[in-house]
Amino acid sequence: MITTSPSPALSVRGLVVKYGERTVLGGVDATVQPGEIRVILGGSGSGKSTFLKGVLGLTEVSGGTVTLLGKELRSLSERELILHLQRIGVLFQNGALFGSLTVGENIALPLREHRRLPEGAIRELVRLKLAQVE
Repeated sequence: MITTSPSPALSVRGLVVKYGERTVLGGVDATVQPGEIRVILGGSGSGKSTFLKGVLGLTEVSGGTVTLLGKELRSLSERELILHLQRIGVLFQNGALFGSLTVGENIALPLREHRRLPEGAIRELVRLKLAQVE
């Protein structure tokens, strides 16, 4: 019996990010399979946030390819990229959460802003997301 592995949720090949003449990331590769949890770990200034911003299209990349949920991001129009990125969630440390809201309220916020869901459905989605990360 032949089994095929699912396509990666994220495939990064040869990612290069530069700020001016300075290369911050030079040819980074990464793969995340569906259901996997990965950690990006490194010292201050080592390129963790730059990697994520490059992967998400929030900063310009100088080279490489990023395939997220089956779509190569550089091939998408700005509108297509926005719609595609709505399928995922990323939370950067420090300043990414509203301190006046609970974690659950922070999770619910984009659901209320970008989706037309009944409150009961939003509460259930928040509960499921919090359960995923214990």
